Amino acid sequence: MVNPELLKWARERAELSLEEAVKKIASRKYPDWEEGKSQPTEKQIKKIAEKFYVPYGYLFLSEPPKEELPIPDFRTINNKELEKPGINLLETIYDSQRKQNWLREQKIQDGEDKIFSYKYTGEKEIITEIKRLLDIDKLRSESRTQEDFLSNLIKKLDDKEFLIIRNGVVGSNTSRGLDREEFKGFCLFDEYAPAIFINGRDYKSSQIFTLIHELAHLFLNESALDGTYHLQTEKTCNKIASEILLPAKELKKEYFNIDNIEGIAKKFKISVFVVLIKAKQSSLIREYEFQRQWKDCIENIQRIKSKGSGGDYYRTAPFKAGGETFLLRVVHSTLAGETLYRDAYSLTGLKGETFNKYYRQLGLPL
Repeated sequence: MVNPELLKWARERAELSLEEAVKKIASRKYPDWEEGKSQPTEKQIKKIAEKFYVPYGYLFLSEPPKEELPIPDFRTINNKELEKPGINLLETIYDSQRKQNWLREQKIQDGEDKIFSYKYTGEKEIITEIKRLLDIDKLRSESRTQEDFLSNLIKKLDDKEFLIIRNGVVGSNTSRGLDREEFKGFCLFDEYAPAIFINGRDYKSSQIFTLIHELAHLFLNESALDGTYHLQTEKTCNKIASEILLPAKELKKEYFNIDNIEGIAKKFKISVFVVLIKAKQSSLIREYEFQRQWKDCIENIQRIKSKGSGGDYYRTAPFKAGGETFLLRVVHSTLAGETLYRDAYSLTGLKGETFNKYYRQLGLPL
């Protein structure tokens, strides 16, 4: 028998009201099931598991399982840590961990070297190493827009065998969008397969900062979930990222007055918020100017509406799966008989003919 307590837990976990649950399950009897007055059929239980995004077996447990974030949570709002992660966030972290574990095993099996064999400690050392790794000034000069800059940064890290995932939904489920208010990104440290996830629903300029911020965490040999930055570790990574994207000496050359901030952001292909933070850190603007400009920027961003389709599916697929290098590893391993097609589909989010068509699009042999 299904446990009524687990039905309620699963519904609340999926952030559904009773009315919404009735519509999703397409049965007016649902409230009776939660109250234990009657039981759903096996077919209905399977539908509940599917619509509530919960493993089928969970509904038969004696009590709700404790779901905790598997990585340090540095998200805060008004300096207070957030208590409960959403279901979409949890599943996104778990999916990223599956990809990372697979990649780690592949690299060890192939006898490859570690990406991180040394723990960096000083801010200056990390800034220097990240700049060297990315060749960031060259990438910026080769990028026409913020989107180009972000894509080039991701491609650079992909070439260096980092696992970089940029997605705005849970896996390939377009009906389950990620909340940019809940998290901007996270990183999973591993010596062989360091991973970074960027919330694709966030603003492009913010995604650039998130990518470098998470990279700073990895250089500190840390896994982390980030939102806004108040804790000391976050302040350190925040400082590192802002110095890499906009060196203080460059800002002082470019800065004339408060009205020049948007021009600087455009030139360096970064967020106005990064320029404001650096200008304040460099004592170029006073606190009241900083607060006024910050408030204006928040209001401007809130007026922005997301536009357009997701772009060419086969062009954006590598970003969502973990990068072209990761996808190539999966397909080669699958063709060699080392990885089951079922597992390959799960790792890449591409299934059946879509899996084959993607690689034909790239001109790769199958």
